[in-house]
Amino acid sequence: MIVQDPDYIGKVSKDLLYEVGKEVELKKGVPELMKILAEGIDDCCFSTYVLSAAPKECVEKAVERILPADNIYGTTFVYKDGIVQDIERANAGHAKVATLDMLKEKENVPRNAIIYVGDGSSDIHVMLHVMSYNGFPITVSPSPYMGHICRRSVISGNVLSILVPILEDLLKYDQEKVRAYFESKGIQFWNGIEPIQNG
Repeated sequence: MIVQDPDYIGKVSKDLLYEVGKEVELKKGVPELMKILAEGIDDCCFSTYVLSAAPKECVEKAVERILPADNIYGTTFVYKDGIVQDIERANAGHAKVATLDMLKEKENVPRNAIIYVGDGSSDIHVMLHVMSYNGFPITVSPSPYMGHICRRSVISGNVLSILVPILEDLLKYDQEKVRAYFESKGIQFWNGIEPIQNG
């Protein structure tokens, strides 16, 4: 739309995209989740990336001081005098698959060690790709078609809930051990499902 709709052509700047990113309201728990994954769990370490169909600048600004810009892969544009002229690279559908495969090589991890969390139609191809190699796709969307192509569905206002299937299914924690793990991080659990952060 930015490069095809007459209402937007020549009017969208890089600065505007950064401003839009500032307005993005992240779900609760994102900084805490990134910290936990960076520290690792038990003997497992994680490399965390964002693959988004949204403009890279928007995502960068939304997760500024939470995730390095080098770990963000979004749609990129060609600029002239700071104004969007054309799309350099879209990052949706099969393009996300290519990005994920590049990151797999970069991190030197087996395909079945990939955990992918997605919420929309631009994630379908990559989720099917991850599932076909016995990886672990997780959907955070209530859409029924997403649940059919993922190992687990997590519907929550707190992204720390994503850790539950990782702890249960991949690290084989039982519910009491999951609860104890969250409590060790200063996070209380309600009903064994929803993390409730103190403060």
